[in-house]
Amino acid sequence: MVSWRPIQGRVELLDPSLTSLTEVQDFFSEYRILGRGEASSATTFRFELAVGGRRRRVATLDENDTVFLGYSVHDLLEEMSGRFRKVELELGGEILHGPFDLGAVGIDEADFVAPESMSEEAGQTVEQNLLQNSAEDAQQDMENAKEVTCLPVLAFGDFPLSEISVLATRYNADIAALKVKSVNALVSTKGIHFRSSVFPRPNYALEIFFTDTQLEKPQLLVTRDNFQLAWNWEGQLAPFTWTDESQIAQNFVIEELGAGAVARRAVADVVDVSFSQIRQALLAPAALGVSQLVQALGLPEEVRQVLAGQAEVESIPGARLFVPQSASKAFAQAVAFEVAGEGMLESDVAKAYRKVYLHRPWLVSAVAVLQGSLGAGLLAYGVLAATSKRKRHWSVGLGIGLLLNAGSRILTTRYVRTVLAEAGMAESEER
Repeated sequence: MVSWRPIQGRVELLDPSLTSLTEVQDFFSEYRILGRGEASSATTFRFELAVGGRRRRVATLDENDTVFLGYSVHDLLEEMSGRFRKVELELGGEILHGPFDLGAVGIDEADFVAPESMSEEAGQTVEQNLLQNSAEDAQQDMENAKEVTCLPVLAFGDFPLSEISVLATRYNADIAALKVKSVNALVSTKGIHFRSSVFPRPNYALEIFFTDTQLEKPQLLVTRDNFQLAWNWEGQLAPFTWTDESQIAQNFVIEELGAGAVARRAVADVVDVSFSQIRQALLAPAALGVSQLVQALGLPEEVRQVLAGQAEVESIPGARLFVPQSASKAFAQAVAFEVAGEGMLESDVAKAYRKVYLHRPWLVSAVAVLQGSLGAGLLAYGVLAATSKRKRHWSVGLGIGLLLNAGSRILTTRYVRTVLAEAGMAESEER
């Protein structure tokens, strides 16, 4: 089964008298290419197509109403550039131009003479204005960045909880974590970009954040298998008009492009939510859409209130609160979550560690005693009874290593039990 992903494209008419927007739409209809598109201006046609495979071949409908892999992105651009004159084509990061017929232009010596108004003094004034504007723009960008760091954010995905205590300390922010089946929901009021802040980066993540202090312009970023899609609640492009002829074409455009593409990756196979509910939330107005999305993800009402600036993260029921603390305490909490199976360590490995080192302390002590005894014997032999220099060095080195290993194992086990108790997980680990 083909895994489709959307890509954006644009056709810029450099001379509308040679190529029209109608001809562009007729091209997609003729080749039965599935997609969305509409004119954003008198000379610009923006569109969205679905591609699949390593060669990024576009989704096309055959005469039997079967969707198949058609032209590759590069071949499609070549076909379009051969059809349209004096256009700029862009699709999936590739840019191509149609044939240009510039003709001859008369030029004489007067065209190479600079106007008298362009004096050296005027040139210096222009340069000063450009430098001043650049400085003002940079200052404004810096102020905007400072404001953005104080805006609420919701991250939903397979984030390791062992990293959250470190993030809370690093960004000096309170972070609420909610367990929703196999994934974690993280809520903060400091605008933390959670996915880029943890390592390794999660395979699946859904992040809602804001770009204005009035909290009226939400942004959604969905990441699945290192492929990202963004949504800003400003609507979607209209389906190509020819797709009205086929119900299969209509369903494909709804499910694989626009809001459907974002909703499909937001649902994926990780969370148990409804595709239709997510898509409906994306097509709703921005303020209502965020509320519906939070509800569709199965999160409590208090999460929506935090995103709306009406509550703090401490008010979220059933959430574990991570607060800024010293580096040593943050590290200890991270270790506790790793051992508890809520970190980067595989849960089976963490379970095996708990079973051997925490659930059977007598076994750890017995092995440490035997190992320590053997190490002490080797050390004594190397110091007192070894007959050669080589045997002495090997016995002393091996004996010291066994003693240190036995002692460190006991100390590490005690440390892990202590940090688990401080994190409130000791009872669950001793069962």
